[in-house]
Amino acid sequence: MDKAQLAKILEDSMAKYKSIGYATYQNWIRDRTIESFEIKEPTGKLYQIEIQAFWDDKKGEAIRVLGTIDDGRSSWKKLFRSLPTYSFIVGPNGR
Repeated sequence: MDKAQLAKILEDSMAKYKSIGYATYQNWIRDRTIESFEIKEPTGKLYQIEIQAFWDDKKGEAIRVLGTIDDGRSSWKKLFRSLPTYSFIVGPNGR
């Protein structure tokens, strides 16, 4: 599967996270929550997705929600190639 396809899977998987409120993401940051789940492609290959939240600039302001997708290759190979990421920002006003 190419990077564009992986990026689309990641973006689609993160769509539901856009409706989570700012207060919930504040709790994620406080508790150091990382959501992790697997997606199986039609060929049976598994991909792991991890989603976390952190302050985008200053504590108490905008929160960045970042998702990554891992294709299961060994860690040292990840240093030499980038995998897709997807992020969005949630402001204190919920937008």
